[in-house]
Amino acid sequence: MPDGFFLLIHRFGYYFSSSIVMKIITLTTLLIGTLLLNCASKKKDDSSTMAILAALLSSSSSGYSTTCTTTFGTGVPDWIKNSFTCVTVSVSGSNYVFKTNSLPTYKSVYWGSSSAGYETTMYSNSTGSNKANPNLIKSQNITITVPGDNTSTSAPSTGYGAIGVATNGIVLYNDQAAPGDSLSTEYYTFDSSQGHPTNTGAYHYHVEPPKISVSDSKLVGIALDGYLIFGKLHDTTTATVTNFSLGGSSSSTQCSTTGLTTAVPTSWSQATNYNSLKTSGSARHYHVNNGSEVNGIILSGKYIGTAGTSQ
Repeated sequence: MPDGFFLLIHRFGYYFSSSIVMKIITLTTLLIGTLLLNCASKKKDDSSTMAILAALLSSSSSGYSTTCTTTFGTGVPDWIKNSFTCVTVSVSGSNYVFKTNSLPTYKSVYWGSSSAGYETTMYSNSTGSNKANPNLIKSQNITITVPGDNTSTSAPSTGYGAIGVATNGIVLYNDQAAPGDSLSTEYYTFDSSQGHPTNTGAYHYHVEPPKISVSDSKLVGIALDGYLIFGKLHDTTTATVTNFSLGGSSSSTQCSTTGLTTAVPTSWSQATNYNSLKTSGSARHYHVNNGSEVNGIILSGKYIGTAGTSQ
C-alpha cells in the first residue's frame, strides 16, 4: 500500500478522535480501490482521496460527550435557568429563543459502533423487540422561538419536525411519524432512552423520555407555543391525568382536568417563579399522555395556542 495512505491516516488521527480514525480504517476498502486506480494510471490525486475521506467522516456519527454547554442571556427567568440544560437561551422582544444541537449526553445505539457512546441496548417493550434504524446521531443547529407569555387557545395544528425542546436539550416531535410510516412502527426503533434520529441525524423524542420523567409530575420541556409540558401526573399526590383524546390531527395533550387547566404543578420547584411572571390564563400546559409505551405521547396533533417558530 502506498506510503502516502499511512501518512494521510496519521494526519487525520491528529485532527480527529481515535474513534473516527478507527471508523476510517475499517472502511478502507473504498480507499484502496481508489488508490489502486490512481497507481494504475500513475497519477497522484490527493484531492480525490481527501474527498473520499470526507465522505466517510460525514457518514459517521460525531459529537458524543457526557457534558454539554448551557448558556443563558440577560433577562432569561429563573424558571428556565433552573430547569433546562444543554441549550442556549436568550430573550428577543417578548419571546424566548432556545438553541440546541439536540445531542444526548448518554449512550445510544445511534452513536455508532466506533463511538465511545455506543451501546447495543434498545428499549425493552412488552409488544416486540426493538431494532435500530439505519441512521446515526449528528449535531444539529436548531432554533426554537416561543412566546414568553402566551394566553392564546387558538389550537393550531402541530407539524413535522421540532415542535418543542426537552429540559435536557433534546427536541420534541409530535405523535406523527414521517410520511409513509406510523409512530406505532417507528416505536420499535427507539433506543434505551426512548429516542431515535431522523435520516439527517436529528435525535428526538416522541414519547415519555425515561431520562427525564417516569409517570411523575416533573417538567419534561416546553412546546413551540411557549406552554410547558409535564409528566403524567399533575402533582405527586394527584391522580394520573387521563382525559386526553389522542391519535389524530384534532387532538391535544393539554391538561383539561377541572381546576388544574391553568395551574402548573405545585410540585415543580420553579412554580412560584413561573407564576410570578405570568398573566391570567398563561399557565395552561400539557401532560405526557397517560398511556404506556407508544401511547405515552408527549405532544399530539394540536398545540394549545399560537405557536412560535422552529428552524
